[in-house]
Amino acid sequence: MRVSSADKLELVAGVALLIIGWMVSLLMVTYVLPRNIILSMISYAITLFGLFLTLYALASLLVKGRGVKR
Repeated sequence: MRVSSADKLELVAGVALLIIGWMVSLLMVTYVLPRNIILSMISYAITLFGLFLTLYALASLLVKGRGVKR
């Protein structure tokens, strides 16, 4: 199995988006950032997109790792 740089980039970007989304939420809860509905929705969207991107990257790595045996 050879992992391409695009697969690594998808995985790193997805994890980074997850961390950024969680950090924004944490900063809102601790009152470092103002509690705002728009900021909450943006944080939720970033976290959700990061989750989907990470799951997609992991699934593609698993499929490539298994290979097709005929």
